[in-house]
Amino acid sequence: MKADFDKLMSQAYGFVSNSNFNGRNLLISDATNVNTISNLNGTNLTLTARSGSNSGVTHLIRSLAGATLGTTGAATDAVNAQSVIAAQYSALETEINTSLGALGAEIRALKFQTDFLTTVNDSTEIGLGNIVDADLARESAELTALQVRQQLGVQVLGIANQQPQILLNLLGN
Repeated sequence: MKADFDKLMSQAYGFVSNSNFNGRNLLISDATNVNTISNLNGTNLTLTARSGSNSGVTHLIRSLAGATLGTTGAATDAVNAQSVIAAQYSALETEINTSLGALGAEIRALKFQTDFLTTVNDSTEIGLGNIVDADLARESAELTALQVRQQLGVQVLGIANQQPQILLNLLGN
């Protein structure tokens, strides 16, 4: 069972260590601060990295994997064995709950920022679409006006070409 637990902890550590986005990993112990836009006014939000080797999600996983389970002695009889197991279980449960709470807080912060950036991206795409649509409408109106001017020009030339013919007809009769 310990081997299975160690393998799961190793996998969790691997997942966190390889969680990079744009060359940054906010989950590792030696993460650096990241500045990002936090609202539409352009205000910056700084995601502050925890400093030192005893910080970050990787530290939580290591501390969980290497947790001291509070055994203060060997089990010498059934009653003592039961109390040792209960103490180990309690210590492990506390360590897991602490780690899960810290991981949950980090995940929620990243989720909020992801949701905000998704909303900004969607709004930007909609705004750009509206600009393109407005430009297309303006170009369409200009094209229609040009076509009307061309048609009027053709009609004016036709009328102008008819005028000398009318004069010749009048003079010829």
